[in-house]
Formats: sequence, structure tokens, C-alpha cells
Amino acid sequence: MQVVGEAYLDVHHCLLGLPRPAPPSPANVTKIYSHPQAFGQCEKFLTKHLKGVERVDVSSTSKAAEIVKKEPGAVAIASRVASEVHGLDILAQNIEDSPDNTTRFLVLSTEGTQESKYDKRERRDKTLMGFTIDHTQPGALCDSLKVFKDHGLNLTSIASRPSRVTPWNYIFFVEFSGNKEEECVKDAVKAMADYCLGNRVWGSFRDKQKRLAADVGNGRG
Repeated sequence: MQVVGEAYLDVHHCLLGLPRPAPPSPANVTKIYSHPQAFGQCEKFLTKHLKGVERVDVSSTSKAAEIVKKEPGAVAIASRVASEVHGLDILAQNIEDSPDNTTRFLVLSTEGTQESKYDKRERRDKTLMGFTIDHTQPGALCDSLKVFKDHGLNLTSIASRPSRVTPWNYIFFVEFSGNKEEECVKDAVKAMADYCLGNRVWGSFRDKQKRLAADVGNGRG
């Protein structure tokens, strides 16, 4: 399994519910259902219009809409599509705090695709790598990250997740500019072996974020 691409999707949240005679307010809304991330992305609207109403976390915004269809006094934060699927009214739309709210998705494949092949004419690729370190070794993470600087590779993202193998041991995921076919990237991956317990390159793909920003700047997005 490898990462062969990325895609960016605009996210717009709506307040959904069963038909009601008055606009939603703390006086006529009993509960608000949604995914925790959606709550965080709509904080300004909720504070202004539904302050004090109980919020209930569920597994997805679609699940929230499904619940609200059976609970007349409740509302859900979900998408316009969810309103159509579950037959709910849109009580308010575009309630997210940021109008440019966007979610990125990674494209996975068991085989390489044309998008993952390196085009050195553009040099707009990114590479995703995962690695683990010896947490008992002082400065182990610092030493491993310095490898990217030493090889002229710009880190664009870093995240960590529990390894679920050893308690309090984490897997670090980093994205950096460059393609795994470039010599500087190959050298960096090789050098990482001196500081990591294990590492894996998950794939290289075209940097769509830079193109997206360029399109917005040129009036095409």
C-alpha cells in the first residue's frame, strides 16, 4: 500500500433538523448532534445562536443527521447532501467559522499510478515517510529531523500516532518536499537509518496544495 496522490475538498456545514415554525434557538432546540471536529469548526455560529444547548458527539455528521430525523427537538451539523439523504430541512447553511474550510484526502493504491511518477521538470512533489525512534535516547527525535535539513529537504508536516506496540512509543509521520526518486531524498532516507528504530517511505505524490494556492491567487479557485 502506498500514497499516490492527494485531493482537497471544500467543506461547508449546515444546521439540519425537522421542519419547525421558528428559527433554531436555545428555546426550541433540545440537543445538537455532530462529529467533534464539526463542532470545533462551527464554534462562532453555535456560540451566537445556540449557546448553552447540549452538544452530543457522534461518529460522523451523517450519523448525526440520521439521529435527528427521529428526534424532533434536536438538530445536527452536517452537509447539504445529508439533508437530502435523510429528508431534513436546512435551518442554516455555511455555518463554518472559516469560508475556506478544507479537508485533505490521501489517495492510496496497491500499485503505482501515473500521478506518483516523478516529473523533474516541475519538482512539485512531496513524500510521506513514517519512522520510530528510541524514546530512551535523549535528542533522538531532534537528530532524526535534522537529517532533512542536512539534505536540503523542507518539512511541510509532522504528526505522531501511538505505535500500539510499545507503551508510550510513537510513530512519527513527516511530509517533505521532494520525490523518493531524487538522490537527495534517497540519501536522507538512508541517513535516517542511523537515528531510527525503523522507517518507511509511504510514497511520493504531486503537491496539490501549491497548485491550489496558485489557482486562488490567479482567480481560478
